[in-house]
Amino acid sequence: MKLRRFLFLALLMHALPAMVSAQIDNPILFVTQVAPSEAHQTVTSIDGSLQASTAAAPRGGDLMIVYPNRAVKNLTRTAGFSIAGSVQKGDAAIAVRDPHVHFSGTKALFSMVRGAPSDAADTRTFHWQIYEITGLGMNETPVITLVPHQHPDYNNVQPAYLSDGRIVYATDCPVTTERHLYPALDEKGMAPAGTGLWTLDPQASAESSPAMLTHAPSGAFEPFVDSFGRVMFTRWDLLQRDEHAADNAHFPVDYQNESPAATYGNWQEIFPEPLPGADTNFGLSFDLFLPWTINQDGNDLNTLNHLGRHELTPAFPRSGPEPELINFEPNVPTLPPDGTLPALTRATAFLHLSEHPAQPGRYLGVDVLATSVSAGRAVSVFAPPTMNPDQVTVRLISQEGLARDTSWMQNGRLLGSWVPGPPLSHSHYGDVVNQPVPPDFIPSACFTIRAADGFTRLERGSTLVVPAVRETTQIVSGEEVTRTANLWQLQPVEVIARTSPPALTVPLETPEASIFIRAGVSPSGFKSWLRDENKALLSCRNVTTRDQADRQQLVNLAVQEGVTSTAPGEPVHTVERVQFFQGEYLRAYAATEGSAPKAGRRITARTMRAEAFTGNPPSAAPAGSTPVAHDGSMAAIVPAGRAVSWELANDDGDAVVRERYWLSFNAGELRACTSCHGVNTRDQLGRPPSTNPPEALNTLLTYWKSAHPSAPAQATSYKVWSEVNLQTPSETTMHVDNDGDGLTNLEEFVYGTNPRTAEEQGSVAQKLTAAPAPGGATTLSFTRNLDATGTEIIAESSANLSAWQEDARLSTSDADTRSGVTVTETTTPEQSSRRLSAWQVSIPASHDTRRSFFRLRFIVP
Repeated sequence: MKLRRFLFLALLMHALPAMVSAQIDNPILFVTQVAPSEAHQTVTSIDGSLQASTAAAPRGGDLMIVYPNRAVKNLTRTAGFSIAGSVQKGDAAIAVRDPHVHFSGTKALFSMVRGAPSDAADTRTFHWQIYEITGLGMNETPVITLVPHQHPDYNNVQPAYLSDGRIVYATDCPVTTERHLYPALDEKGMAPAGTGLWTLDPQASAESSPAMLTHAPSGAFEPFVDSFGRVMFTRWDLLQRDEHAADNAHFPVDYQNESPAATYGNWQEIFPEPLPGADTNFGLSFDLFLPWTINQDGNDLNTLNHLGRHELTPAFPRSGPEPELINFEPNVPTLPPDGTLPALTRATAFLHLSEHPAQPGRYLGVDVLATSVSAGRAVSVFAPPTMNPDQVTVRLISQEGLARDTSWMQNGRLLGSWVPGPPLSHSHYGDVVNQPVPPDFIPSACFTIRAADGFTRLERGSTLVVPAVRETTQIVSGEEVTRTANLWQLQPVEVIARTSPPALTVPLETPEASIFIRAGVSPSGFKSWLRDENKALLSCRNVTTRDQADRQQLVNLAVQEGVTSTAPGEPVHTVERVQFFQGEYLRAYAATEGSAPKAGRRITARTMRAEAFTGNPPSAAPAGSTPVAHDGSMAAIVPAGRAVSWELANDDGDAVVRERYWLSFNAGELRACTSCHGVNTRDQLGRPPSTNPPEALNTLLTYWKSAHPSAPAQATSYKVWSEVNLQTPSETTMHVDNDGDGLTNLEEFVYGTNPRTAEEQGSVAQKLTAAPAPGGATTLSFTRNLDATGTEIIAESSANLSAWQEDARLSTSDADTRSGVTVTETTTPEQSSRRLSAWQVSIPASHDTRRSFFRLRFIVP
């Protein structure tokens, strides 16, 4: 009989005896969990991780701590929560999860659901909420408090501390916080899903918190701040068409929009390409759990170090029938361990991420194979921020049985929850091929916390940290079912202090900075305008370039009468515009054909709406699209806090290359990338990543400046240069020598030299020099920053350093000069890439032969 309502009666709870089998140097927090009676859509599975019903999260577990002397304390019970020896129902029943220790090591966050139905007629709903615990010492009394300002009517789980005291967490709160859109449904199987990561500030007012950090349509999991200040987490990526829209087993409809009064009608799909069907193997079926990072301010969302399918996962097929496309089949050496590191592997589902406490950038995760318990093979990657994706490899740490919640302790030992099982030889997310989980796995198996040497596999030989606890549970649902089973031990985390890293920020890179300087638009002022509009800027240098490993979509790309990234002998695919799509919660499902839709919405792609796309230059291209500039660049203002994706299209509007992920941007974010599929080391033609200043961004900023003449972002080119290079958007810095190299900041601005260091760039950037020339003439040589727009350069000479004579005005190469003065402007490719030109001013011999001093004077508007 399938039990649809569960009540739990704890009849017997064994005390936890002391044990000295595993070496631990610090206390370890962990949770106990009554084993669910069903496998899927439970608290320990992927597809039900935010559900709080008693079926999904059986009541009866606790937040526990084990000390180095093996003493064990039930923290929630000691603090006055949970029930011992009585019926697990009513307001006192609890389940707990997700402990996370503060940087100080003196307190921790966790999630807890309080309450259970009192009887079969009790239809109340319950929600996971975030709590903080203090008093973790052996001789301290723990105190547990509810974290303020969180949404009480949604499930808030997997909390972690940010560097500034805020809390980041996963939730199923709708992106608009409007109840009629609840619950969000995942993009694969119509199960309730999270909406992404949110933050709250316990010290702030309720009005300022919580706030969305990033939108993840099928959920984001287990965030934490790594040693570099990045928020690291796992995201479920399912950017594909609806698997259930046309299977004749469900009855989908689309709402007209997301408003409460919206009507609904026939469903439609426009992006990405169709799923593979019975008549073709081509199409897109996309389903990954990869590690992602985002800055603590919500900027720079990206897969870890831009790692993707080509670097991490097993084989996957090309997207179309074109002969130039190939299936991706990675070359993974089957090398034995080298004595210090385990063998190489590939993985599809990285969950339960953690970082080595003594090796910054070494991350441990679980390649989940058994989705019902979110467990599988333990794997590791070394990926500090400076590591190029081409150098990152996946190492196999543990493959016997099922592991989850793995981490390294401070002493270098491996820690995790583990259950016996067969060896897991390869990654195949969602299934364990030829290694089935026994049908009675859920009631009979038990996760226990184990420890092993640093790269030794968690297996039967690893040692228990806490012995198994056996419990008899009575389930009441019309009839009573009594079951005796071990409590699962999950989510162990070492209680240690660690340094709170500063929040990571990404500076505006030189190519994009030069455009802001040239356009005379202050980046900070423009960010402020974007924040007020709840929008972000997306800029790309060359959309025709692709990473050399990517041959699963078309790569022989060119812009009509513009840049090309084409190889001889292959068909050329012209790209003329970028078409944007936004994810909207429109798809719903009816119980029967023609009946009203059930609660819950699935995200679906819609062409970027005009009101979300305002601020972009007018274009004859279709709505929601922007032209590709002749240098291959693209720039667009897009909505913030909302999943966005796009495709490159030809002149007929047909898709050529499609983005494979939903991405979201922070309000006020200036997001720049080298190409739509970033180049790791070399592109499809063997070239390095693009460094061109994107002309499309110049077009956008120039238009925006004309359309907003009174906006505070308007600024002189020097003021913008000062903001970018000196973090001081002010003309008062002109005559200061910040780096002590003898050049004022104004001179550095004009010459194109670096105001932050006295070391210049050799022949690329050059300050003023004077040299004798034939016939008694003098040649002045220097480089000029082409983005120093509006700056007037005056060449002067003097015989006594007191009285100066003007020889030339050098606003442009058509300089206004005195008789006999000549001006020559040249540019090397390297100078051109840095927006510099080389100037030579030849001043003939004067009737005053004593005139031997020369200088440049600058007038900045």
